Amino acid sequence: SLQNDKEVVLVAVKYFAESLGFASESLRNDKEFILAAVKSNGASLECASESFRNDREVVSVAVANEKNIKDNIATSLALQCASESLRDDKEVVLAAVTNDGKS
Repeated sequence: SLQNDKEVVLVAVKYFAESLGFASESLRNDKEFILAAVKSNGASLECASESFRNDREVVSVAVANEKNIKDNIATSLALQCASESLRDDKEVVLAAVTNDGKS
């Protein structure tokens, strides 16, 4: 199905972060896929599982992604969707602020 097609879902996520929520469960539980999704669109972190919103590597990629610079909302949303402990993490916040002074 298209929901399990990595390429299709990543293209959708690039344009609509919420598309991640429609991906198959196996893709949503695949860390490498989630890293690719948040790299494509940091705002997709909103649709990632709690465990990935609490994963320093995933959150760091979501907030520090250079592609987010074109869309400051993506960086802000990615930081807002991170777990509370990572929102309080100095390195994660600095990565977000480097891309988006409004975060």
